[in-house]
Amino acid sequence: MNPSALATHEQNLPPSQPSSEHSLPKVERGLTSYVFLAAILGSGVLLNLYLNGSMSWWTYCVLSIFPHWFFLVAAHDALHQSAHSNAKMNRVIGWLANGFFLLPYPLIRRAHLFHHAREGTEDDIEQFGHRPGFTLPIRLILGMWCFYSFLPRCDRKIRAQAALMLFAAIAGLVYWPETFLWGWLIPMQIMSCLTAVFYIYLPHGPLADWIDCHAPVLTGYHEQHHVAPAYPSHQIGNRQIRDAIRNAKRAIPRCVH
Repeated sequence: MNPSALATHEQNLPPSQPSSEHSLPKVERGLTSYVFLAAILGSGVLLNLYLNGSMSWWTYCVLSIFPHWFFLVAAHDALHQSAHSNAKMNRVIGWLANGFFLLPYPLIRRAHLFHHAREGTEDDIEQFGHRPGFTLPIRLILGMWCFYSFLPRCDRKIRAQAALMLFAAIAGLVYWPETFLWGWLIPMQIMSCLTAVFYIYLPHGPLADWIDCHAPVLTGYHEQHHVAPAYPSHQIGNRQIRDAIRNAKRAIPRCVH
């Protein structure tokens, strides 16, 4: 996909000040960055407790879901330039948060924005996680690895970044196998699987309509997010924001590329 076309995604921002009945409240960036820092600290404390033998592995995995979920929130907000008001800081957060899931920031950003542009079509990259078939459980377990299928559409620089990131992970597994495998890779993959279930399968699977009406929080308010993707996660769940988005659906275009 042409980078200039991807950039048009950022033009789909709600107005800073209300100008009509369909206007949306101002986007408030920045909170995500503080939450991300807190999640890093929490994750580090849990890992230290596990490595010191003060916590069982199963307890560590369960408790790690919480900071890892905030990693996911930060990773996603950064893709939409909503993690921080400063573009460079947003990019740093994007690299760190998505890097936790072994995904180079430019790769996942292009793949995810492509999903926004092609949702519901055969080209949608995230169909990997919700298309029916007997392989669905395996695809859900693989989780966010589906985004690597977008590599052939990327330039050499992004391919090199992906190769370097995977090489670094392999090196870590070779030199610190127990720490990397049990302390990071498996817990990360658990979060990746949960991401595929709640943020890819449920918003597009057979229960999508029911969940959107009765339990949208389970999917991170997926439909509202697609209408106004510039809002960070902490705003999209606000009732005032959701009501404004619902009223503005016909007035605000989905991501136009």
